[in-house]
Amino acid sequence: MECGLVLFRQGDYWILYGAGAVKTNDSFFLKKRVNTAFVNRIKDFSMYFIKKLN
Repeated sequence: MECGLVLFRQGDYWILYGAGAVKTNDSFFLKKRVNTAFVNRIKDFSMYFIKKLN
């Protein structure tokens, strides 16, 4: 599992990029569930930083 966030300021705006990757086995059902969980974690982590900026 890999995850990365980049936060920088451009003028009056803050720009936040989030990217992640997960390696799972070949089970379609498991891949779908892990993908959903991982994407939600990245979103939550990003929202945490956005709230800290306000």
